[in-house]
Amino acid sequence: MRDCAAPWLVAHPRCAAPNERPYTQGRVVNGCDSRPPPAGQRPQGRIPAVPLGQGRRHGCDQRLPRLCGILELYQPILTVGLPLWIIASTTASAAVNSALLVEDTVVVFLFQVAMSRGADTAKGSARSLRRSGILFAACCLLFALTQHTGPLAAVPLLLGGTLVLVLGEISHATGAFGLSLHLPPPKRLGEYQGVFALGRGLQRTAGPILVTTLVIGMGRTGWALMAALLLLAGLVSVPLTRSAENAIRVRIPGAPAPAG
Repeated sequence: MRDCAAPWLVAHPRCAAPNERPYTQGRVVNGCDSRPPPAGQRPQGRIPAVPLGQGRRHGCDQRLPRLCGILELYQPILTVGLPLWIIASTTASAAVNSALLVEDTVVVFLFQVAMSRGADTAKGSARSLRRSGILFAACCLLFALTQHTGPLAAVPLLLGGTLVLVLGEISHATGAFGLSLHLPPPKRLGEYQGVFALGRGLQRTAGPILVTTLVIGMGRTGWALMAALLLLAGLVSVPLTRSAENAIRVRIPGAPAPAG
C-alpha cells in the first residue's frame, strides 16, 4: 500500500503535507452539509436512518438480480466456454479466439453509447434485458453450427456469433445497470445496488462450471439448452420488472410509480 501510494504523493506534494482544512471546512454535496454543526446544534440536511434489509425482503427484487446473473452468463461463454469449444469441437485455429476478443472490444467501443438509448426508465431497461436474452440465444445457436465444420465455415460463424454476443452484452449492461438505478426508492440506492450485486456473484460462482458442462460435455445440445435458458431469462424480464415496480411502490412509501 505504501509503495503504491508513493508515486501519487510525489505527483501531489500538497496532498502529502498535513492539512486539516478539508476536514474542518467542508462543503455541501448532494444536499448534505459535510461541515460540522455548531456546538449544541443537531446536524441538518442528513439522510435519515432507514431500516436495513428492505431491498432484500422483496421477492421480486431478489428475482431480478438472479435474472441479471443468468443473462450475465455471456461472460463465461466468451472467456471460458468459447475458447474450449474452438479447440475441442471446431476445426478453426486456436488463434481465432484472440480475434474474437479484439472484436468484442471494438464493437463495445463503437456501439455502447448508441445502444444505451431508451434505458432512461425501468421499462426501457427491461426491454434492453429482453433484447439481450434474444441476442444471447441467437449467438449460442450460431456457435453450435461450428461443430465439425470446415475452417472456411467455422471462422465466419464464430465471428458472426461473437458480434451477436457483444451486442447482447451491451444490451445487458444497459438494462441491468438501468434497473439497479431506476427501481430503488429514494434514499435506498446503495442497498438496492448491493442486492443487484448478488446476481453478479451467482454468475461468477456457478457460471464457468455450468457453461463448461453444457458446451463441452453436451456439444450442440448444450448450446441449445444454453440458448433456451438465456432466451427465457430475457423474455421474463419485462413482466418481472413491472411486478417489482408495483411491489416497491406499494410496500415503500415515496417510491416512484412505474413509468409508462
